[in-house]
Amino acid sequence: MLSIALAMLSATADGSAFRDAKACAESIARGERLERAGEVVRVVTWNVRWFPDGGPGKTAGTNLEWLACALAWLDADVFMLQEIKRSPSAAAAMESVVDQLARHTRAKWQVAVDDCPHPESQHLAMLYRSDRVAMTDIATRGEIDPTVVKKAQASCPGRLRPALTGYVRSLRGGLDFHLATVHLDSGKEERDQNNRREAWRRIETLTHSMQTARADDDVIVLGDFNTMGCRGCGIPTAAAELAAMIDALRGLSFPYRIASLQLGCSEYYNEHGTLLDHVLIAATMQEADDAPVRVSGICSALACKKLDAAHVAVMAELSDHCPVVVDVPDHDIDGS
Repeated sequence: MLSIALAMLSATADGSAFRDAKACAESIARGERLERAGEVVRVVTWNVRWFPDGGPGKTAGTNLEWLACALAWLDADVFMLQEIKRSPSAAAAMESVVDQLARHTRAKWQVAVDDCPHPESQHLAMLYRSDRVAMTDIATRGEIDPTVVKKAQASCPGRLRPALTGYVRSLRGGLDFHLATVHLDSGKEERDQNNRREAWRRIETLTHSMQTARADDDVIVLGDFNTMGCRGCGIPTAAAELAAMIDALRGLSFPYRIASLQLGCSEYYNEHGTLLDHVLIAATMQEADDAPVRVSGICSALACKKLDAAHVAVMAELSDHCPVVVDVPDHDIDGS
């Protein structure tokens, strides 16, 4: 009964914090935050859709005040973000968000962005609360990108996104683990699916790269996997592609489980929820055996039902994706 009550409270609060900027500010002022079950390290992955412009060019853009408020409400220790621009104006927008987030949380935050070129392209970023966690070994790792362009740097070898990785250590309970965010190729054509399928296989190489930098079998890989299916590939639906990804991960010598399988959706497209964002946890990571994974934002508020008029603003001013939240119990079993 308690878990049902907590879920209902979360959905109500999600609906408030993600209805509009004013409602979010009022929620924060009341002291509301996404509830925590005990001592955990909370990691959130969120595709914030071409931050801060809202698209490849200059569009209406992200509501910076609302984004900072939503991040504060989520009460994470680490945010792993996708679709971040690196232009000077984007850097200034991120600085504004971090400053507002610091005021909301009364804490210091650090930002790292991948080192790939083309500042107007989509990049990956991590945002972490330095009074709760230490983040080391931050690196841009190109092993996940199956494409190649001439004269590219090793960390960004092709036209797709690399992985952004770091080693997390809790300053409270001692939990430590490798953390990586990815953003795989988008699209329903055969080329897109082939790129994603190759990226699944390359997760093993990415894992080895992180473990070479620091020996630890505790690894979490999360982000936008774009499991949307493929026309003419024998996996026409998102569910079919997810099943294919499960099979591919089972074939790796370093096994992962997909901890996000129970999520109903993580993104809205044409007013309907789809599941594109996932959390992979190393099978060897005992600390995360019971780590809950849940979706927040309008995906939670609407329970993945059809988009309604009350939540249209979030699509225009924040993102079409929803935050996915992982709460890992804050204790270290392996002692590494």
